[in-house]
Amino acid sequence: MLGLKEIKALEVYGEKSVCFGGSQNWYVDNWMRMSGCAPTAAANIVWYLSRTRSGLTALSGLSDHSQEAFRELMTRMFSYVEPGLGGVRKPSVFTVGLTRYAVERAFVAQSDILHIPPRFRGKPPYADLECFLNEALQNDLPVAFLNYSAGDQKQIEAWHWVTITAYRPEEARAVISDLGTKKEISLYQWWKTSFCGGALAWVDVQR
Repeated sequence: MLGLKEIKALEVYGEKSVCFGGSQNWYVDNWMRMSGCAPTAAANIVWYLSRTRSGLTALSGLSDHSQEAFRELMTRMFSYVEPGLGGVRKPSVFTVGLTRYAVERAFVAQSDILHIPPRFRGKPPYADLECFLNEALQNDLPVAFLNYSAGDQKQIEAWHWVTITAYRPEEARAVISDLGTKKEISLYQWWKTSFCGGALAWVDVQR
């Protein structure tokens, strides 16, 4: 299995439980809770990189790993990866916003996006998706996954962003952080059955 090297760095500590990444349900504002999956995924990336990369602690600016600290980061990310009607519909909004966040904190950032078009426009071979994902995980980068339609994958919602943290190539299954929990989905079945498609994106931050 390919995965993030320090997976426990994604843990968020609540009063009575340990969560796997953040949850948009932690936002205080109703609009943020309803539309905040993309900034939550962005906060997952910032949280992980700031805890695992030398010299990147200031990327999150947080000194503890509590749910309150993650909520603070999510709220900050909302103004950079800001949803409109229907949420963050374009993956470029995600990568540009997260890059701007990093640059404003005097870091260098680069990003990449793999678009998976709607079925009627044709889609890239599954091998392209797998290659994109494998390369990111080998470089210890969480991957943001935008899912316009879930196909037969009932574990995830449509029009939703989650964070991919690992991939089982022999089963074509991805491990994701969604709403603060760890889940597994068949990425191949999603690719095969999703009518509207989606996108994968990563943002790498360096000193």
